[in-house]
Amino acid sequence: MRTLNSSDIEFLKALQEEMNTQAHDCQADPRFWVVAQDEKMVSNIDYCDGCILINNEGTEIGETIEEVKEFFKDNLEQEDYDSLNLSEFDNDEYADLEDIARHLNHAYPDSGYQVWYYRNVHVIKENTFFLTKRECKEHIKANYYHYNKTVHSYAMTAWRSPQVEKLYEIIKNADLSGLLKGGE
Repeated sequence: MRTLNSSDIEFLKALQEEMNTQAHDCQADPRFWVVAQDEKMVSNIDYCDGCILINNEGTEIGETIEEVKEFFKDNLEQEDYDSLNLSEFDNDEYADLEDIARHLNHAYPDSGYQVWYYRNVHVIKENTFFLTKRECKEHIKANYYHYNKTVHSYAMTAWRSPQVEKLYEIIKNADLSGLLKGGE
């Protein structure tokens, strides 16, 4: 064990001030923040939020015919792109991703293009826990490349956790100024 020094006490005072003045985000005490985002989970066609064309390696090609065409335009040589003849889908108002998948599988028999139906599911990212909303947002900003565009801080309550409740009560209500005055 070690004795608290003045920098420890200053840290606790700053944490106490932040915890006591930050937004509650509609949560009861004790509250903490985690990283959350929406993710696509494979679904049945009857309960889906959308669909996406993928190849046999699981690469997401696109959710619309326009996105699929853009993907191939960006990833193929112009001559190869032209030979795909995706322009035949330009004026077909009934064409969908299933039609594109059949067309691509005919052009590239070993490609295994298929349409996956998905639901957007709100996911709390594992191994994230922050005492303050500010720290959670800073983490997201510094580590954006691990998350998708829907990432956000998400407030939670440590419900029926007496030890966490007691710890938060101590941090939020302790007279830390008295510790500094008493010397180190």
